[in-house]
Amino acid sequence: MTDNNQPSKWQKNIEGEWHGYPSIFDVNGNHSGYNKVYRSSTFVDGKTTYMMNTKIQHGQGPLLPRLEVSDIFLFGVVDSDQDRIYLGPDFIGAGHPYGTLVDAHYYSPGWTGDLEDDGAYPA
Repeated sequence: MTDNNQPSKWQKNIEGEWHGYPSIFDVNGNHSGYNKVYRSSTFVDGKTTYMMNTKIQHGQGPLLPRLEVSDIFLFGVVDSDQDRIYLGPDFIGAGHPYGTLVDAHYYSPGWTGDLEDDGAYPA
């Protein structure tokens, strides 16, 4: 866990615009669009609030209406360089930082889906 004076090193490293346009694929592996993401966070009183401003670019297909919920995703994070716990409201779950991404198992109420689906959450 990070100390109460600053966010984790990992949280500071992921700030800003994602490089390029991360691709979105459907369950059959068909390319269905790009996701343009800007990430930021605030750190107040030892608590990290993480925000993602995301825009679907050049998207198509039945999956995209489930992803285009809001431009801004907001969630509290128990912030650490080793483990992260997402406290909602837009993502709930946990994961481990891996590069600039997180190997995570979490649920997004706005997307009505578990982002690493094992059937534990309703879609």
